[in-house]
Amino acid sequence: MSSSQNTFDTAVRSVSGVYPAAPVVWSYSSLTDAQACPRRWMLTHASYPSIWARPGYPHRPSVPELAGRIVHRCIEVVLRELRSQGCAAVSDPKAVSVLRTLGGYSRLAERTTDEVLEEFADNPRAEPMLINIRLDLRRRLPDIRQQVQTLVARTSMTESLAQPPTVPALHSPVPAPLGPGAYTEVTLDVPELNLVGRVDFIFVSASRCEITDYKSGAPRAEHDEQLRLYALLWSRDRVRNPTSVPAQKLTVAYPGHDRAVEPPSDLELQALAEQILGRIESATSDLEGRPPTAKPTEANCTYCTVRHLCDEYWQSHLVRRAWQASRVDHFADVELKIGQRNGTRSWVAELAMDGSLVLLRTPDEAIHFSPGDRIRLLNVVINDDDATNTKTITLSRASEAFQLG
Repeated sequence: MSSSQNTFDTAVRSVSGVYPAAPVVWSYSSLTDAQACPRRWMLTHASYPSIWARPGYPHRPSVPELAGRIVHRCIEVVLRELRSQGCAAVSDPKAVSVLRTLGGYSRLAERTTDEVLEEFADNPRAEPMLINIRLDLRRRLPDIRQQVQTLVARTSMTESLAQPPTVPALHSPVPAPLGPGAYTEVTLDVPELNLVGRVDFIFVSASRCEITDYKSGAPRAEHDEQLRLYALLWSRDRVRNPTSVPAQKLTVAYPGHDRAVEPPSDLELQALAEQILGRIESATSDLEGRPPTAKPTEANCTYCTVRHLCDEYWQSHLVRRAWQASRVDHFADVELKIGQRNGTRSWVAELAMDGSLVLLRTPDEAIHFSPGDRIRLLNVVINDDDATNTKTITLSRASEAFQLG
């Protein structure tokens, strides 16, 4: 990767970028991502005028990620509508009418799926996948519906009914204090920490606050850390919480169960605030590198959507180790130099890491390579071809190919 003060080139043909500025205001996810791998954060958030006009590198969506977004949005819609009609919970008799207005859980999930996919309509990287992604999500709709229904059913807003509805304050141009009530998708902002957070669900009474974060995936330790950070933001947000109502209950809500997280004490909140300021200072400094440091690890790189742009990843042991794995028909990333055509859908190619010859196969004749092309392939299937006694690389629906300059 070569670079000037404001721009950089990558090894991928015709892909150059403009360095992004470090965030002025951080979130939990942006801070976590920047600290995990500054290079990945930079490559993800840089501008690429030769590819498209939007900021950031085109994101390659995955079905599990999109399913999680759909679940979150459906929960937000249902809870907001229930609260606006004064329902204490989904078991309230009036909830039937609310759900009927929304078209029921299934129709809501279908509509939300269409809305989420529409966001990728101009994404050049996602466009070839959208038909198959839509089909996969359609097959998952019963499970998505069940997750939404289960998580909503476990959410109670009983005590908020004694107070006038205050939901409109959430949608006003200027943030307002949160009086007693139940709220979805609340942005908390603490300028002195340069930190914001968007909380899935907050219940406020006169003396306490409960914060719930909905997760559609498997439990992880980071979920607890994120909730404690939300408790810090709530305690310091003088606009949303001017009377300093404490967060006395923190819950991570998974489809199968709820997990309680111990709320931080005042001393722990102070220590967390100091820790966050230190992390932000360190992350900001890391992002000033030209280019920022790359940290190739299995955790950082396995699902990184910009790893094809990162030379350090391709020079690391991770690529070689995945290639040499003993599993049958396993997935890996490979860099190749195309040799002669072997058939209508196959080529002999040279492996960049050691010069050995492999057989590259494509699913159809529309995919074309030329002798001498240097390419990086993501998510290809590796297996042994007994007939030729060579390794065979097969492009699948999950694969991507990038030509090098």
